[in-house]
Amino acid sequence: MISHPFSLLRPYASRLDVQLFLKEDGMHGEEDVRRLLKTKNIMGPKQVHGNRAVVVREPSWRKEEADAVFTDVPGLTLVVSFADCQGLVLFEPEKRVIGVIHAGWRTVAANIVVPAFRVLEDEWKIMPQDVFIALGPSLCTKCAGFSGPLREVPALRAFARGKCIDLRAALEHQLRESGVPAEHSERMKGCTRCEPQRYWTYRGGDREAVREGYMNGLAVKLKR
Repeated sequence: MISHPFSLLRPYASRLDVQLFLKEDGMHGEEDVRRLLKTKNIMGPKQVHGNRAVVVREPSWRKEEADAVFTDVPGLTLVVSFADCQGLVLFEPEKRVIGVIHAGWRTVAANIVVPAFRVLEDEWKIMPQDVFIALGPSLCTKCAGFSGPLREVPALRAFARGKCIDLRAALEHQLRESGVPAEHSERMKGCTRCEPQRYWTYRGGDREAVREGYMNGLAVKLKR
């Protein structure tokens, strides 16, 4: 587990904790997350590869169906899990709001960014330009292959590269289009499939383990 893996968020270390779970951590369900984080006060959504975004203020695990969750409650740790998908941590420092997003290819195609920022604006009057976003490791372009990308994912046809889709570029384009400044986002280097010794990877050989629940993860918590 790596604490504060994003340089973008380290200046705010006195206000929030950020953790990255790696393959060696053996993250496999709620009890492992509690053990690794040394707390029972966790919230992990039931990720459904859609575009639902919600506000949460109570701990729960895999009950709330959503791919983006936000809170302003200090001490409540938000957890997003992934194995090849894109995991995001969001932070707005003035109003002290945090969030996590799980962005698989279906979620990117459904443009999760729009409902996510709608929730932030409706609940806290937060605008995209005020948010800092850190993106964890995920599939690189050459590892995000499809049998027919233009047919399977027509919404992302602009990001098709032969039989592959640049899912990273697609999501970053959506962030820019929404109004997030480039200097307010940071992507961690590394591809889950290219580094199977470091990360769980569904496409890179860990399919059965991932189906059993083993995942990489990102966790974020506002300090009290």
